[in-house]
Amino acid sequence: MMLYKSSMSMEDQRALVKQRLAAYGLTIRQWAAARGYSESLVYAVLNGKNQASRGESFRIAVELGLRVTPSAADAPRYVKDVLQCTSHSARKLGEPS
Repeated sequence: MMLYKSSMSMEDQRALVKQRLAAYGLTIRQWAAARGYSESLVYAVLNGKNQASRGESFRIAVELGLRVTPSAADAPRYVKDVLQCTSHSARKLGEPS
C-alpha cells in the first residue's frame, strides 16, 4: 500500500506545499483556520516534526497532498467498520463526512 505520493522526497514535498501556499498569498495559519485544524499541528506536519501516520495529522497530510488515502474498498472489515461508524457519527452531528 503506497501512502506517499510522487518520487520527490518528503522534505521537497513539504517545501512545495509551503511555496504553493505562499504563491497564493496564504499563510499556514490561514489554511489551518479555514480547514479547522490546529495551527501548531499543521506546522508540525509541514516541518517534519510529526510523521502524519494517523489521526488528525494524517488528515492534514492528505489534504495538503503529502499522503494518499488508501482505498476504503481495500480495507479489512475491522477497518471498514470503524470508518463507517465515524462517517455515520459525523453525519449525525451535521459535520462533513
